Amino acid sequence: MDLYALSELKKEGIPEAAKYLTREEIAALTALLGEKNDRIRYPAFLLLCARSEIADDVFPHWDAFCAMLGDELSYRRGAALRLLALNARWDDSGRTEAVLGAILERLDDEIPFVVRWCVQSLGVIVRFHPACGETIARRLAVFDLSGLRESMRKSTLTDIADTLLAVRAVRPCEAADQGIADALAGGLLDAKTKKRILTELPEISS
Repeated sequence: MDLYALSELKKEGIPEAAKYLTREEIAALTALLGEKNDRIRYPAFLLLCARSEIADDVFPHWDAFCAMLGDELSYRRGAALRLLALNARWDDSGRTEAVLGAILERLDDEIPFVVRWCVQSLGVIVRFHPACGETIARRLAVFDLSGLRESMRKSTLTDIADTLLAVRAVRPCEAADQGIADALAGGLLDAKTKKRILTELPEISS
């Protein structure tokens, strides 16, 4: 796929295009995650995400994604979080557990969207690696929302509650229960969101 075709690729065409990527194209797309032109970088990222959900041939670039967690560019940090989470499904050698600490550090990222992507990515990771659940839940249960601008706090807390629900779905976890209870007891979440959470976890209401 040349750069022009990549820049013209529509979002709805991503899943189909991802089916036919070669290993060479995957390597080229990974290199393009540092591209400044968003019309090239973003579809490259989406293709890698889509491919990661159906095949394990993005996984060999795991170390590159790990290195991107500390990149000076926020969009590369965000991309790394999402791609590591999606490729955790292919990991059977403990690499996810090894990088979890570095992923959790992104909860303190200065860029709000990176923080949200981190929370969301943790919810994906725990589905494939339940053993990470306790560590994730303990960290999220004490997450300080005051460091975020006010407009971001509700959406981030919703993400946190959803990730804690994902933790609890794979195994019982006291820290997850406490974090969810605290989210419900606070004044940030709206009634509709609280009702949804309670529907997924009715015993919290007792």
